[in-house]
Amino acid sequence: MVIDAKTRLNKTLDENKLDAIVFLNNDGVLLPSVAGFPEFTVPAGITEKGTPAGATFVTKEKEDEKILNLAYSFEQKTKARVVPER
Repeated sequence: MVIDAKTRLNKTLDENKLDAIVFLNNDGVLLPSVAGFPEFTVPAGITEKGTPAGATFVTKEKEDEKILNLAYSFEQKTKARVVPER
């Protein structure tokens, strides 16, 4: 199961020449979790219902520095973080 998950993710990233895969919130992160790939969620605004939203980045195994740089760049560029009202 773990080997299959790693194979599928590596194939997707390689064939599409991607640095990362990005999911809305935590949708789709089960496969990367099984594979043991790094995941990082960054605030990405709020939904129409007023609940927090996030962008979850996934990179290949041992690409921790890359995922941190991507997530930081996204956060700085979008400024999508919304502080909840009390």
